[in-house]
Amino acid sequence: MLHRPSMGLSPQWNILAADFDPTFDQAEEARQKLFDTKPKEWYFEKIRKLVSSNQAR
Repeated sequence: MLHRPSMGLSPQWNILAADFDPTFDQAEEARQKLFDTKPKEWYFEKIRKLVSSNQAR
């Protein structure tokens, strides 16, 4: 099993993350399900806000 950094999660979540070692197909399916939960416009708006906040610096 690969070593995974804690990512600042509480100990019980670190244990769960360490036990979860998905295949590429499982990870890709989970990623697709996550991105399908919101319309593309939602993501575009988030990107626009991020770009405009970075340009303001």
